[in-house]
Amino acid sequence: LKEKGISAKEVLERRYVSLAGIQQDGIIQCDYSTTGVNQNFNTLREIYLVSPDSPEVSGIVPPELADDETVVITGGMDLKEDTLTLAMGSVTRCWKVRRQTRSDSANHSSMGFPTMTVVVSDLSGFVDSFNGESEEDGSQRLRCMWKYSFDTGLSDEENIRLDEAIHDDLLPRIHDVFPEDAISIRLIETRAGSSAEYYGMYGSLFFIGILLSIVFLFAAVLIIYYKQISEGYEDAKRFDIMQKVGMTKKEIRSSISSQLLTVFALPLAFAGLHLVFAFPMIRRMLTIFGLFNVGLFIRTTLISFAVFALFYGIVYRLTSGIYYRIVSGADEQNA
Repeated sequence: LKEKGISAKEVLERRYVSLAGIQQDGIIQCDYSTTGVNQNFNTLREIYLVSPDSPEVSGIVPPELADDETVVITGGMDLKEDTLTLAMGSVTRCWKVRRQTRSDSANHSSMGFPTMTVVVSDLSGFVDSFNGESEEDGSQRLRCMWKYSFDTGLSDEENIRLDEAIHDDLLPRIHDVFPEDAISIRLIETRAGSSAEYYGMYGSLFFIGILLSIVFLFAAVLIIYYKQISEGYEDAKRFDIMQKVGMTKKEIRSSISSQLLTVFALPLAFAGLHLVFAFPMIRRMLTIFGLFNVGLFIRTTLISFAVFALFYGIVYRLTSGIYYRIVSGADEQNA
């Protein structure tokens, strides 16, 4: 930034350790070679270890946090135990839970699993000791993350050019900071570049979703429509006989309306019932795409269902009118 004469504004710097583990009897086992693959994924937790001065825990951590104490922020779960134990192979760390706060909007998992933000008084010391013992034990190392975010005050085009310059020049230099045996991943992204990629991917999915919805909606409506019309010609003689034995035109219209309403209402009702039971799975699928706003999902679902019902209502009115004219026409021809 200095080389290009750019000053960073609104700097947000985060350091944390990322883990994933399976909760068993109050212990979260973070070594998959120990837990095995045949586990209940409902017990899987994503864990973020942070220091007390991290921005996401500002105002939550008590002034003095002892080495054997922690503050836990959970998302999508509750921690019922008074102690928190993390294990990786034979290496174990245990803290007393001094305070627990639940925040479903914080630190969403990329796969939709419950999350835990664990505040550790000495994060660097924990990483050094844990990795040192892990190397001797042969278990996996911790994943240490550093994120440095800032505003540049530049235009989108200038930010994209800055992104390219950092990729070409700075990232290779950062590689020299790590030990030779370290596995490191370096990534830079800009809001402008990510927005273009985001709208490109989700815009195409949105278009495909709308197109398929229209196709399936018209297919369902036309199938029911032509089925009822063909049955109208078959039922015409029956309604003619029923009129001859005393059934009035009003009773015939009422019977037709009741029959068609059942035919159209049942698929609509079962579609709504299916959506209610499928809601938890759809919500998890949406979290994989980074969509966590459940309220927005519920509103768009209700709007979509209302549009679906509106089309059904229009076709119902159209079908019932044509069906009645077919039956009445047959009666007039016989007369």
